[in-house]
Amino acid sequence: AGEGETADLTFEATTFGEVLAREVETGGREKKQKPPQDEAEIWNQIKQKVTALHSQWDQLEPDLMQKKVPAAVIGKFEDELDSLTLFSTAQDGPSILRSANQLTGYLYQLMASFVEDPIPLTYEFKYHLRKILLHAASGAYDLAGENLAYMQEQKAALTMALEDKKASALEAEFSASLDNLQRALDKQNFDLVKVNAAVVMENLALILQAIE
Repeated sequence: AGEGETADLTFEATTFGEVLAREVETGGREKKQKPPQDEAEIWNQIKQKVTALHSQWDQLEPDLMQKKVPAAVIGKFEDELDSLTLFSTAQDGPSILRSANQLTGYLYQLMASFVEDPIPLTYEFKYHLRKILLHAASGAYDLAGENLAYMQEQKAALTMALEDKKASALEAEFSASLDNLQRALDKQNFDLVKVNAAVVMENLALILQAIE
């Protein structure tokens, strides 16, 4: 996809709201909230959340250093957080989406120092699923396919954990949802991609409940 295609990327186009709402509802940890309708309030909330991220990171970083998390991972997270801050100040919606998701990509690497697989892998899958949406929204179905191919290659670690938890039905549902998402990508139909990505996200949330 060219630069002009990604310039029109919006929150609505990626339907992160729909997919993430499915994740939150399944997780049962938060109440679903309607986003504000006023554009100024939306940007104000984004800036508040980014500021809160900085505060949380300042509290977490000493613990990460004590755990001897690789400095390279910490540095990448900090650089991306700075980028996210600049994008929110510039009210650059497409770049905010990409940067925020990239932060989650570094988060699962940070988690590896605190918790054992397959929990970090599950969060890595969420990162790749959001990447699939971002790529598909801009018409880059080849790149979206690469992210899904990685998930297919790595899913054995998750399915083994589910076997240990005697959750074979969930294992089968997860595998089927990945296959259905592949078919949607093959058809290059973004509406189908959105629907099937939401199902995959729901299954990932259920997997986390089963293995945590």
